[in-house]
Amino acid sequence: GTGPEAAAVTGLARHALRLLAREGFGGPAVLGNLLDLAEVMAVSALARKESRGGHYREDYPNRDDVNFMRHTMAYREVAADGVESIRLDYKPVVTTRYQPMERKY
Repeated sequence: GTGPEAAAVTGLARHALRLLAREGFGGPAVLGNLLDLAEVMAVSALARKESRGGHYREDYPNRDDVNFMRHTMAYREVAADGVESIRLDYKPVVTTRYQPMERKY
């Protein structure tokens, strides 16, 4: 992801996972996978301009089924200059037996 928000969220996720590693949580391979996952989650969350379920944003407090009723897929890409980034793509949700509805807490 790009921008200061993405950098801040990914930085926090990386810091938290480093603390876990220092306490003996998994080996380097496990930690690397968790860091990759944390980055994908942060970038995906920042791209979703809505609130849904456990994902709440103060700047977008409402659910938006028109624009965000879709699955997010993430791909790590490496540019010719070696810079890595995450590209998001989307796949439609197939509604079957249960109709989507907003959770009420």
